[in-house]
Parts: sequence; C-alpha cells; structure tokens
Amino acid sequence: MSATQYSPFVALPVELRVQIYEELLDKNRPSHLYNYSAITLTNRQIRSESTEVLLKQPRHFSSLPRLAEWITKAPPNLVPFVKDISIHLHNDSLSGFAGCLSNYFSNPAKMQPNTAEWWEYQYATQVKEAPPCLHRPLPSEQKLLYASFSQGLRLFTPHGNAPPKKGSIAETWSTLKTLRTLRILRIIHGPSYPGSFPLRWDLELTLLHSMIAVACPDLHNLTYPSNPLPMDFLSSLPELRALQFEGFSSTPAVAALPILQNLKHLDSLALYGFPSLYGFPSRNDNASGPPDLPSITPNILKAINPLRSFEIAHMSDSGDSPYLTSEMIAAMGAHCPTLRRLKVHSGGTLKIEVLMDLLMFIKASQLTELYLAFHLPENMEDIDIEAHLPSTINKWECHLRTRTMYIPRGSSNLAISGMAWK
Repeated sequence: MSATQYSPFVALPVELRVQIYEELLDKNRPSHLYNYSAITLTNRQIRSESTEVLLKQPRHFSSLPRLAEWITKAPPNLVPFVKDISIHLHNDSLSGFAGCLSNYFSNPAKMQPNTAEWWEYQYATQVKEAPPCLHRPLPSEQKLLYASFSQGLRLFTPHGNAPPKKGSIAETWSTLKTLRTLRILRIIHGPSYPGSFPLRWDLELTLLHSMIAVACPDLHNLTYPSNPLPMDFLSSLPELRALQFEGFSSTPAVAALPILQNLKHLDSLALYGFPSLYGFPSRNDNASGPPDLPSITPNILKAINPLRSFEIAHMSDSGDSPYLTSEMIAAMGAHCPTLRRLKVHSGGTLKIEVLMDLLMFIKASQLTELYLAFHLPENMEDIDIEAHLPSTINKWECHLRTRTMYIPRGSSNLAISGMAWK
C-alpha cells in the first residue's frame, strides 16, 4: 500500500478536502501563499487538488502581456481550472496590434478562420476601411504600406529565436484560446500613458472583443466598467448570466433591446457610473466615433428578460445618476415578481421623490437581499427603512448619510440608530 492510503486527510471525502483548501488558500488570509507553499510539498495528489482550488480564485492581470506571460508559464493541464480573471487595459496594452498591418497584403483565401493570421488580416482590413477620426487620422494608402513594412515587418516581426512582440494579435489569440473554460471576465480600462502609441483604440477593442467571444463563448459573468460597452459584443455571448457595465454604448437603445432580449440566461444586471474615477475625457469631447448613449432606459429595463438581481451604483458625489430616477424605479416594477436582490449605492443625495418611489417599490417587492447607501435629502433623517421592508427579506444593510450624520442600519445591527459621521 502507498503511504497516502494511511493518511487521515486523504481519506476524507474530496468535498471536505476542497473546503479545507478553500479556507487555507483564501486570499483574504495573510498566510494564504505560505499555506499554499506548505501543502504543495505534501504529495502530488494534494498539490494537484490545492492548485486547482487556487486557480479557480479571481486573478488580476495589469495588462494583456502579463496575462500571456502567466499563461505561458502555467501547466497546460491546470489552465482549464482558471475561471475568473480581470484584465486591465491601457492603450499600450494593444500597441503590438499595429505591427500586423502587413497582413492586409496577405491572401485571405489561403487563411483558416480563427487563426492568428486570420485575425491579423481582419484587423488590417478594418484599419484600411475605417473612416478617419479627429484625433487619430487614418493612414493613406502610402502610409499604410509604409506602416506595414517598416513597423509590421521590421519592428514587430521576431528575428531568429526572439520572442514575439508583447501585445501582438497572435500572442493575444494564443492566450485567449487557452481560456476557453473561462466563466467570469472583467475588462478594466485605464487612460493611456504619456507618449503611448497613437492607436485607433476603437478598432483594437473591437478586434479584442471578437477574439474573446470566439475563444470564450461560455462566459457567464462580464464586468465592463469605466468605458462604453459595445452591444455587438454581447450578442456573441449567449450564455451570459450577469452583466455589470456603465450603462452607455454607441449602440442606440432601440438596437440594444433585441440584443439584450436574446440573452436568455441574463438575470443579473448592474449599472456602474464612474464619472470622475478614471479621468477620461467627457463624452462630448469624444470625436473618434458616434456619441455614447444610454443603453438601459426605462423602456429597455421594462422589456428585458426578468431579473433576479439589479444594482445601481453612482460612484460620485457630483451630478445625478441617469439611473436613479423615478422613471427607472417605475420600470423596475416589471421585475418585481422575480427580483430577489437589490443594491442602490450613490455618492450623491437622492431626490425626495426618488427616495419615496424607491421605498414604495421595496415595500411591494419580494426581495430577500437589500443594500442601500446614499445621502438622504434634507429633513429626511428620521426615515423608517424597516417599515418599508417586505416580509421576504432575509438580509439587509443600509448606510444612510446626511450632512451631519452617518446612519448605518441593517439586520446585523438593528440596535444602532445613528452615530457621528467623520
């Protein structure tokens, strides 16, 4: 008999062992890396099981090249266990895409669809056919030819055994193909660095979205904060169940509705607003494409498939959220029979009529979870939230602010009525 047969730990059911691994490898524990190093030295079985648990936890990558580098080093048999990742994108993240312009002169008839060469040709064709924009003028035929050979062949083509240029289309496609079992994806946009390569940012993103949709068709959860979400991207994700985004797109609401309705499994929607967090130019200054429009209007919200979870987060104390309105709250009524979780978070002050409409909706709902955090209107400090809770509620939490008071209330601290807000 092997030594592992006498181990009380290995003799436990696998479900219990997984729970123990999850507790030991919880990233909130300061010792989780030490614990991982220790248990991986036990034996091969425990190392394999614990590594699977670790890889299933959310992972953040500061750029596409960092993700590609990590995938290259990861054991191929363990990559399918990666289910949850975040990718931070800057303009520079896709700078290597420009080196693929040379493939505009390739023969598409000889290309297999969804290969690195095929994706490069798609990008080069889009650059050639795209209309010019104010900040990034489209290259003329001569400039395209020059870019193709001087950048595509000389700067971005590896020499000898040199590795490919970081951020290239081929490298990105190779990386995404290995993540076919990915279920949760967060694409976080950041501003470009000073002196970054002047890209047609919309074209690079469109290509990246297309590659993600083909490589990871079974995505269940997509988070797309701080940048307008292209609705066409969603039409390629039929298994999507949860969507978190800014609520804006270049797609008009009338065109966004059929796309959202075709997402038959979508039952969780979160609308995040970051008006000042990332320092992007205002929408009115965006001259590189059509203006960004609200994709979730009251009429759209009423018409989409029934939701079980809905969230509105206005991450600013200035301006009003386009989603914290009486019209939007009235539209939420269409989801009253199915909605079980509601979260409303705003850094600003709710209008009195919006607050009262929200409380009336909550009272008539069948919610089991509720989270409220916002500034109360003047003279509303004594509002009784508990009186508006439905009988179905199991968990609720409130962080209500006024100019002078911070009033946390919830199922875990019912005795607290108020405290000084510092």
